Amino acid sequence: MKIVVQKFGGTSLSTKKRRIKCVDRVVELKKKGESPVIVVSAIGRKGDSYATDSLLNLVDVDFSQKEDLDMLMSCGEIISAVIFSNILQKMGFKAKPLSGEMAGIITDNSYGDAQIKYINIKYIKDLLEKDIIPVVAGFQGRSENGFITTLGRGGSDTTAVALAVALNAKRVEIYSDVAGLFTADPNIVKEAKVIDKTEYEELFNMSCHGAKIVNIEAAEIALKSDNITLELKSAFSPEKGTKVLKKVEEGKIDFKTKKFARAVTHIPDIIQISIKLEENIDEDKRRLEIYSSLAEKNISLDMFTVSPGILIFTLNSEYKEKAIEILNKLNVNFRLRENCAKISLVGTRIHGVPGIMAKIANSLYREKIKILQTVDSHSTISCLVNEKDIKRALKVLHKDFHLGNNK
Repeated sequence: MKIVVQKFGGTSLSTKKRRIKCVDRVVELKKKGESPVIVVSAIGRKGDSYATDSLLNLVDVDFSQKEDLDMLMSCGEIISAVIFSNILQKMGFKAKPLSGEMAGIITDNSYGDAQIKYINIKYIKDLLEKDIIPVVAGFQGRSENGFITTLGRGGSDTTAVALAVALNAKRVEIYSDVAGLFTADPNIVKEAKVIDKTEYEELFNMSCHGAKIVNIEAAEIALKSDNITLELKSAFSPEKGTKVLKKVEEGKIDFKTKKFARAVTHIPDIIQISIKLEENIDEDKRRLEIYSSLAEKNISLDMFTVSPGILIFTLNSEYKEKAIEILNKLNVNFRLRENCAKISLVGTRIHGVPGIMAKIANSLYREKIKILQTVDSHSTISCLVNEKDIKRALKVLHKDFHLGNNK
């Protein structure tokens, strides 16, 4: 049985005409003799009737228990699964809508951001053997306590990749309103191109650094899988999109090229916090106290700079008020820099190549873009800049590193 998991995002399902286009993709698979398993997001985006944010607006979140909110948020995907299944049935195919629980997805008890523990695939396998197309509500599962759980933002991607691993699927096709993984945000950089092939490690790094086509958890599951191919494409475009493999075979990509970077990504709404440590103290102990206090409130930190008497890090602006409250309680001398953005050059072959940081610095200097902080890893180099400079920074780095040139 050649199982293929197809995941359709909310914007792809936002109108009846679009939903039929998505169903046509399923029909194409059936005609090839493959066995599709469908995963759907809630219909539309913020403001649409059944989108997750719209459902949350129906209740006072401050007076709701987390397990109640998960029950409410799961409804959008369930509605979507029933509608999608109904279209397939009207076209003459046998189909069955499934909630996350019906699909056998069991999670931990972390409501709002649950982690999948295991998947019981028996029911889905039974449906496939009867030539019935399972249409699974993404973004959700059931805790071992029996409550409905949701998987966090982009959780339908996680559902799709996790199901593919559990079912030993041939591949996963993730459909959205864009044609694949781009060398930069195509809404900002007109010259951005679709990357035809990449590796899971690059996809994971791009997801971590702002590329929104696949959520981080799904990219991580795919990275750990053995042989699943992931295809990122548009339901409405004939383009092939991006194929993501465990390892791109040598010869399939021109390894003689000097294009060490594959994409430039960005994350807006960043705050930089600079802390001046007190004199005559145990600095390591003080830093640990700061890290631990922020971690207790689930505040994620990034871009660390540590030197004698100084601690600098960044965090998402949504944590601003919590962070200020904690640092004030600790009686810390700190300075806040708001309206920042993290710009990252991503490529698995960046590490150890001399001159890349110099080239980045030169590009940004020419554009009079101030670098506020830097951090690097074996596959990324990131710069913190003022948010007002995002567009210029993306455009100049995309141009200077020849990311729009496919050759």
